[in-house]
Amino acid sequence: MNWSTNDAYESVRERLLADGELPPVAAHLISPRRLYAHQGIHVGSGLVVHYAGFACGVRRRPVEEVSLAEFARGNRIRIRETRSGFLPEGVVRRARSRLGERRYRILMNNCEHFCEWCLNGRHRSRQVEALMWRPATAWRRAEALVTACVGAAHLALWCALSTIDFPASGQAPGSLQVALAVLRRSSAALRSFSRRPGLGWRTR
Repeated sequence: MNWSTNDAYESVRERLLADGELPPVAAHLISPRRLYAHQGIHVGSGLVVHYAGFACGVRRRPVEEVSLAEFARGNRIRIRETRSGFLPEGVVRRARSRLGERRYRILMNNCEHFCEWCLNGRHRSRQVEALMWRPATAWRRAEALVTACVGAAHLALWCALSTIDFPASGQAPGSLQVALAVLRRSSAALRSFSRRPGLGWRTR
């Protein structure tokens, strides 16, 4: 199945990767996540080099080489059919040259910036550009991202608390109590902000 995706500047063609199909070497791969489309470069033999970032959890991860299954994490994979300024072996070489890099930034150096650089030497992210061109969408996605981060921080903290042997008083150490208070206030502030008139959206 083929379709076109409109972005801020141009249209690109994408197609679903069929079950059992191996992508071409140097193919630009896309796999949907909750808030964005995660992207990577197929370097052959079912291996993908991607800027992992926050695609696998709340901890920021480096440029990694993983299997197709690890890259997709249970989601479908699409191939973006774009022309490259380099031969396939050059794209693979560029992708692997950055393995281990730990300079991921959501808006300035994300997985799509990485793929565009590997394919065409451009530092570009269509998803970031789309946010800049659609402020309302940017607000909604920013809220969803902050909500997800606060929720993940709550979960991580509660997991940490579950492994601690508390004193006989049953109270958490002072530093953890402060962290809990900050997280509670951040959640309350987010809910309050989302209900401000004129934004046109709310948390649920």
